[in-house]
Amino acid sequence: MFRKLLKYEWRAMMRTMLPIYGATLAVALINGFLFQNVFGTGSETPALLEYTRIATMTLYIFVMAAMGVFTAVMVIQRFYKGLLRQEGYLMFTLPVKTWQLVFSKACVSLAATFCSLTVGILSLGMFGGIDFFGALFQIPGLIVEFIQEGMAADRTLFLHCMVFGVELLLALAVGTLSSIYELYFSMTLGQMSRNHKIIWSVLWFVAVSTVFNFISMVLMGNASLFVRFLDGMESGVAFLHVLGLGLLAIQAVSLALLMGGTGYVLERRLNLE
Repeated sequence: MFRKLLKYEWRAMMRTMLPIYGATLAVALINGFLFQNVFGTGSETPALLEYTRIATMTLYIFVMAAMGVFTAVMVIQRFYKGLLRQEGYLMFTLPVKTWQLVFSKACVSLAATFCSLTVGILSLGMFGGIDFFGALFQIPGLIVEFIQEGMAADRTLFLHCMVFGVELLLALAVGTLSSIYELYFSMTLGQMSRNHKIIWSVLWFVAVSTVFNFISMVLMGNASLFVRFLDGMESGVAFLHVLGLGLLAIQAVSLALLMGGTGYVLERRLNLE
């Protein structure tokens, strides 16, 4: 059933996001063509083509901004309309646990955020024209060559560095998921009020963000003790893993608290419209 929830959420999310992704890449491709084939000749640019460049660049900036806004809006809308409005009556009758309902939306929101970031990076690369597409085909070979050279130089150290990179990526993913749950938790708290639920959700988001930012500042203020502990370690490999796993643990604790809080409010204090 959880797989069906993911499939349903993904389809609902992509119905809105895929046209935006397509528009972003199409506009970026047009800009790349104009810059590489028209304005990269070094000759004087005609006024009409100059206006065309300005127009297409303005359109690209607009589409990029729209993609970011729509990603954030869809993350909020899929949770708010799906669980906190009338649709929630149906969703909570499904034979799944509450945390699965929320987690399916969070996972799809995380995937959509990653897709938007990927599309944004690809669109920027398209300004390089044909050279960019050629570089894309060379990436797999460069990765294999990098791995071979790293394994040949120092197999043990290279593997530890690879694991450290995975730890950082996991910390980034968990941190992004925690930010999504921060939105969810704030909306569930705002839903407990009888009136002005959206306003209260915004106020709760400010309050929750302030609390977690304050905790982060306290941890950073006492980071000197952690640094001393790391400096006392003889192994540089251990230093890397303690750092990577420490960041992952902090994000995981934040996520666990927000998941628990969101689930508790939805199960015990939910006030559907």
